[in-house]
Amino acid sequence: MSRLKVIANSSLLPDQVNLEIWPSVDEMSLSEAQRETYIKRKEAVLMYSLGRMTQKDIQDQTGITSRN
Repeated sequence: MSRLKVIANSSLLPDQVNLEIWPSVDEMSLSEAQRETYIKRKEAVLMYSLGRMTQKDIQDQTGITSRN
C-alpha cells in the first residue's frame, strides 16, 4: 500500500505522515539490542512510507512484519 493510500484510507493528516517532522530518537541512549530493533523498525517505516516496496520485500530486508 502506498503512502497515498494510507492517507486516503485513514484520518491521518499529511503532516502526520511526513517522517521528516517526527520526533527524533537518541539511538545511543538505547541498549545495543534495543538500538538494533529500533533501527530495523525505522528502516521498515521509511521503506513503507516511500511506497516503492511491497510489505513482503520490506519484511525480507528488515525482518519486520507489518504487525510490528
